[in-house]
Formats: sequence, C-alpha cells, structure tokens
Amino acid sequence: MVDSRDVNRYLAAEIWPKLRDLGFDSLQGRVAHRTHTDRIDILEFTTFSSYDAQLLKLKPGSFAISVGCHLKYVLNAVAFPPSGITPAAKPSISVCLLRGALRRRYTPPAGLSRGYWPVGVKGVPFEKVMAGARTAVLGEGMRWFDRFETPGGVYRVVADRKQSSRLLDFMGAPDSPIRNYLLGYAALAAKKRPTGRKHLRKALDSGCFDEHARRIRKDAGLP
Repeated sequence: MVDSRDVNRYLAAEIWPKLRDLGFDSLQGRVAHRTHTDRIDILEFTTFSSYDAQLLKLKPGSFAISVGCHLKYVLNAVAFPPSGITPAAKPSISVCLLRGALRRRYTPPAGLSRGYWPVGVKGVPFEKVMAGARTAVLGEGMRWFDRFETPGGVYRVVADRKQSSRLLDFMGAPDSPIRNYLLGYAALAAKKRPTGRKHLRKALDSGCFDEHARRIRKDAGLP
C-alpha cells in the first residue's frame, strides 16, 4: 500500500533536487524555503490530519501543495502581535499574506477538489499523481512565485480582482481592509507613496489595524 513514506522518497529523489537548482536554500521535511533580499518563497507538501483525511475520504499519503510568499517590506500585522513583528528566518505559510495552492490537472476522483492530491485511488497510479505534482511545482508553482518578484508585481496581482481570486487565498472583497493594507505597503515599496498612503489610510479607517496604527502611519508618512 502506498503511504507517506513513498511520497517522501519521491520528493527526495525527484523534486527537492530540482528546487535546489532553482535556489531553494532550505529543504526540511516537506517544506522548502527560498530566501531573497525582500521576500521569502515557501512551498509545502501539506499532509492531512486523520480527521480531515477521513472527512475528505482520502487515503494515507494524500497531500495538498501550498505556496506562500512572505514580503519582508510589509509589516505583518495580521500574523504577529505588536511585540513580535519580526518574522522567523524560515516563516511558515500560515504567516504569509500571499498564499495559494497548486491544483492537479487530471480529474479523478470525481467530486474531489483539484487542490487535493489523493494517493491510493483505484485507476490513478501513484506515479501519475507524483509526476503531476512535480510538473505543477516546477511549472505553475515557479510562475506563481515569479509574479511577486517585485513590489510592482505584487501590486498588480492584488489590485486585479480576477487574477487575485485565481492565485490567492483569503484576499477578501475588492476594497477589503487586508487588500488595501497589502496594496499600500506594496505601493510604498514600489516608490509610489501617494498611492501607498491612499490604501493604508483606507486600511486604518477600517479599524482592523488599530494595534499597529502608529507604526503604519509612520511607514506611510500619515499624520
């Protein structure tokens, strides 16, 4: 029976070496990090708890592929308390404001979200699942990270409702506080201060960032 050990062996042999060649400098367990001057790329093969696996009718070894980009130039007020806004050297995807998932291209099993990669499914060989995951990571996954290579790229994706809904999780409505917050900091980093101040003013007016208001006003040059 195929299980998590088979997945781990495939990752070690077929995917992690390719990620090293692409600049990922930390490969631990099922998580890979690539560190840049202004951001950290994170890719994770996420496992399911026994409860979630049972609920989704997934067999042991099934996984999801999560991607995240931690932006060092954004005060991460959502993930950190006021006394701890400095991120860990290797942050988890859960603290990233930019998060997404890679989806499989093949259909079976019917009714299961393409964001889940099931193993042990009748008629779907393990090799097909893992080859599809490898293709997704090295293709769609790397293109996902490339979109956020610059603050301007971040701004373009987050400002585009259609593109952001396809690529990102938890971004909210077009004028949501978190969207304005991220757009504001991306604009500041792209040296578009009037645009950045406009968005951050909207974020502050929402009342969602009161704990960090002083720092945000200072960063944006707001009174």
